[in-house]
Amino acid sequence: MIVDGLDGADALFGPKELHKYLPQSKYGSIVFTTRNKQLVHELIPLEERLIQLNRLSTEDALSFLQTRLGNLEEKRKPMLELIDLLEGLPLALSQASSFISRNSYNIDQYVRLYRRSDTTKIELLNNGGSRLDGSLSNPVTKTWQISFENIRDKSSLAARILSFGACLHPQRIPLNLLPSSESPVEVVDALGLLRAYSMVTSNASDDSITMHSLVHLVTRHRLRSEAQLEEYVQMSFDSVYHNFPERFERQEELLDGDQYSLHVQTVLDNGLLTAQGPRRCHVLLASRTSHYFRGKGEYDISLRYAKMATDWCHLASSKEDACTMSRINDLAVANWYHGDYKEAETAAREVLDLRKQVLGHEHKDTLATLNNLGLILHAQGKYETAEEIHQRALEIREKTLGANHNETLKSLNNLGLSLKRQQKYVEAEKAFRRVSIERRAMFGTAHVSTLVPLNNLGLVLELRERHEEAFAVHSEVLCAREALHGTGHPETLKSKQNMAVVLRKQGQLERADIMMREVLAKYVQALGEKHPDVLYAMSSLATLHQERGKYQDAEDLSRQVFQTRRDQLGENHPDAIFSENQWKEVRKKNFENTNATLELD
Repeated sequence: MIVDGLDGADALFGPKELHKYLPQSKYGSIVFTTRNKQLVHELIPLEERLIQLNRLSTEDALSFLQTRLGNLEEKRKPMLELIDLLEGLPLALSQASSFISRNSYNIDQYVRLYRRSDTTKIELLNNGGSRLDGSLSNPVTKTWQISFENIRDKSSLAARILSFGACLHPQRIPLNLLPSSESPVEVVDALGLLRAYSMVTSNASDDSITMHSLVHLVTRHRLRSEAQLEEYVQMSFDSVYHNFPERFERQEELLDGDQYSLHVQTVLDNGLLTAQGPRRCHVLLASRTSHYFRGKGEYDISLRYAKMATDWCHLASSKEDACTMSRINDLAVANWYHGDYKEAETAAREVLDLRKQVLGHEHKDTLATLNNLGLILHAQGKYETAEEIHQRALEIREKTLGANHNETLKSLNNLGLSLKRQQKYVEAEKAFRRVSIERRAMFGTAHVSTLVPLNNLGLVLELRERHEEAFAVHSEVLCAREALHGTGHPETLKSKQNMAVVLRKQGQLERADIMMREVLAKYVQALGEKHPDVLYAMSSLATLHQERGKYQDAEDLSRQVFQTRRDQLGENHPDAIFSENQWKEVRKKNFENTNATLELD
């Protein structure tokens, strides 16, 4: 005997007491099918008698589709894509294959249609499947709607958790973002009920749950149809806003941000603000998200959220508003990290003028923007102007904040950069040493603010040909950055490149070559081929090729660097001039080497 679709105890143990009519003979068996694992355990306490049907494996799902759509080799790749989209759910695969066959569609067309929008996905999931397997009368959306109603009847908290999760990213949702209860037992029961209906799975490595992507989609559709989506989107936003960190300078802050990164992007990209326009909390969360991705070295994403925060601020406030000025300042910094120096300068000059008018020339925020403008001009090769700006900011900060304030030390570090580029190495070293010592005392070594002047100290020691000291400093910074950021972060790669340059100058060419190639490959992966930091790595590798006698490789690489720098920075930028001279020199060497006449005995 088969009792199919037993999802609630009332069907057997309700007023009609149908359980009394179940045969008790030892000569037969009763098979119950249900989506409710908790009910199964009540009916059949023996674990060995339970058969759990999970979602189809890739191979089983492929075999299922091949049976229905044909076993042609050219269909294998699109079938795998379809299986991935529907996560191996048999009912969804049955509906999809029936739709494809019925409409003489091909799988690629179905996948493109499915990806078009959430509305299209829902329409396809509502579209009936086959009469033979029941998917025609019980499409995916209807099946899960029945399950949700059963869940809501048993636990309002479980229903709220599911609805809340549908407005976050479906993967690894931290439990502290979700609705809770004063009773820990109620929370355990609610999560257990959701797991029993296979709505969520728990992640053993952390306190988080994951929703099936189709459950996530269908739940959002239900919320929209019941006019509850806006309410839950707003609540999920507020939860992320209150839990997402504000600073990302230490390892623990970055790790804390990691667990929320998917969800902060989801709530910002949900697009729901208010009828009156964006609230200030939307602006601030977008800004914090930009800072987080900058700390992770993902400058493209950081710039996107900096622009989002600035655009929202312009909608919500005047340019003279403190929040708006801060966002324009952040946009300048994000463009600087991204290597877009002209855009960075435009934003920095705009906010500098605004802050001078509103706050005065010596206000800390005005000086922060002045500092940023100095760095941007430095990046454009205007070293003397940058030095003047940093010197002015340093003097004002020493007067208003004190000589050992962190903002004062920031100006001193940046002044050291301008001095270094003008070959004033003794003065630069003195500046970097003082900032490094003070910040070690303030923050310890494993802090972003300490590692910046230490890195710069290593560079100036290398330029003064104190290679052993430079290598020791770069090694210390590299170890700290690997622990703080990981091995593929642009700042980590910068330290590794610095070590490779020192090795080259010490004559360890093979070791330097291995290190530089590794750095360049990871740099390109992280930032693309045209980012200024990547071009520095290419230029260093070209120099190494030249010293190893690989003139053709050196010529090809140096030409690429020169052409890109000329296009980005202009032909009069010092880095473009250096690259042009490097290319011409190695081209000459390559010509002489290729056309040398050999005289043999």
